[in-house]
This record gives sequence, C-alpha cells and structure tokens, in this order.
Amino acid sequence: MKRFLILLAIVLALFIFACNLTRVPTTTPTELPATESASPKPANLPATDGPSVLPPVPIVYYYFVEIEAKSPPAGSVVVFPDIYILGPTLSDKARSPDTVTNISSALQAMLNDPRNQWISTGVGITSISFTEGAANVVLEGEYFGVGDVTLIAARDQILLTVFAEDAVQTATITLNGKNIANMGVSHSSQAKPEDYTYTRAEIKAFMEENAYGVP
Repeated sequence: MKRFLILLAIVLALFIFACNLTRVPTTTPTELPATESASPKPANLPATDGPSVLPPVPIVYYYFVEIEAKSPPAGSVVVFPDIYILGPTLSDKARSPDTVTNISSALQAMLNDPRNQWISTGVGITSISFTEGAANVVLEGEYFGVGDVTLIAARDQILLTVFAEDAVQTATITLNGKNIANMGVSHSSQAKPEDYTYTRAEIKAFMEENAYGVP
C-alpha cells in the first residue's frame, strides 16, 4: 500500500510538470505610436534664381555735341561740318512698355537739355499718338536760331530722337500745325507737303551718309 502511494505521488508530479511545459505565456502587445506618412518630405533647398532680368534700357535722345569734343559718342551725326553735330545720349528716364510714353520722355529730355544750340519760347508737346508703327507728334511753340541752319539742326534733332524709339517705323511731326520737314527751308523747291511722313529707311540712310567720322 505504501509503495502504491509513492507511485501515485510520482505520477501526479510528472502530470503537473507536463502541464507547466505546455502553457505558453501570453503578453499584451505594446501599441506603437502613430507615425506620419511614409512618403519622404523634400529637403528645404535654397531658392534658386530664375532667368536673369536685364534692367530696362534708359530713354535715348539726341543732343548738340560740342565741336571742341575730341570724341563724339558712337552714332553721332554731322548735320553741318564744323558747326552742328548731333549725338545720342541716355536720359534719366527708364523705358516704359508704352511707346507713346517713351517718345514723350525722349522729346521732353531733348527739349530740356542745356546744350541745345537753339532758343525756344514755350516749345512743348501737345499730343502724341502711335498706331502700328506710325507715330504722330504735335508740338507747339517757337524755335529761334542763327539762320536757317540752326532750325534744320533742330528739326533733325527732333527726328533722330523720335526714331531712336525702335518701334517707330514712320513719323509725322508738326510744329504749330506745320510739318517740321519745312523747318529752315527757305526755298520753295525744297519744301515738302504738309502731310509729309518720314520713314525709318529715310532716317537710317541719312544717319549712315552723315555719320561722324565718315569721309
């Protein structure tokens, strides 16, 4: 009987040991914190400059170059040798997208230039219009000078200044209702009609034929 109890105790011990081996410990999984989208964010790169923008070209007009000047600017035109030379210069006005504004600024700078060789009384701009390459400029006031040669130089100064604006292909310019084509003209054979229109080709030819330094 005693032997039987010992065997039973051994069997129970083995049974309990076996149960402990088959039991799998359970744990509560740890919840991970929420994460942002997996798509990577672009790095903060320094801003890059776009295409370089050139500063606007200032308004160009023509002035009377001093005869004593040793080197008139490129593009200068001889109106009368040893008397009048007209040269291009830059004003302090920036170019505008509007052609009428550019013509007005150029003429105003020209009229106010202290180097002008003519005398005027109240010369000013009455109106300017521009349509499809054609400029129409109306001026008022009085020009005075030493003989007709000065008035012709003043006329050429106005023309060169207006055509310095690249958009201008033709121009009709009047002073006190009269075409400036007849400023300084003393003989009827040289007179032009009152509706005379200057063309860029005509002005270009004049500039090439009378360019400073051309023999």
